[in-house]
Amino acid sequence: EEREFFTLTDEEGNEVEFELIDMAELNGVTYYAMIPAEESEKEPEDGFQEYVILKMEKDENGEETTSMDYDREAIYQAVKGFVNSYNALMTSADDTGDTTVQRRVENLANKTFTMNKSLKAVGITFQEDGKLSLDQSTFMKADMSRVKSLFNDNGSYGYQVSAQASLISYAADSAMTKGSAYGMGGSQGVNFNTGNLFNGYF
Repeated sequence: EEREFFTLTDEEGNEVEFELIDMAELNGVTYYAMIPAEESEKEPEDGFQEYVILKMEKDENGEETTSMDYDREAIYQAVKGFVNSYNALMTSADDTGDTTVQRRVENLANKTFTMNKSLKAVGITFQEDGKLSLDQSTFMKADMSRVKSLFNDNGSYGYQVSAQASLISYAADSAMTKGSAYGMGGSQGVNFNTGNLFNGYF
């Protein structure tokens, strides 16, 4: 079967080649699922291949317009993993008596609280116990550009949480070495990816 390739231009004007892997029509709108050409020859991790969705529909003048959509389910799962890691970190921190760890966790909670309005707009709620909850329905309807600004750039909320989590882990490791922390285990098992957390989805 002949493979089809398309060249798309991203927001920064860079041209990227994609391979068409599937297409479907729904309510007069045609959706094209594509993967970056350079990724098409690689074996997908865990059997899952990231992809982008191109949406083609007709405007009020009957002319075809094309826009990029997002793989919302994949982004939701990534954000869900982020929320779970955040909450696991907060739970672990409850078990330590080290003042440095507690201070850094408090700084993280304060940072999250200041972002409450932006987080709530995409279905993430800062709760009274300092943990996060994620509403799937609200998230799936949210503006993905807002999600991108929260998690995808250096200096974003997600990036700052990642950096702060690393500092908390370091402090917890130091406290355990001194014998002053209990149960946190250097926040082992809490996994925040550093850098552009959701770069593969946008």
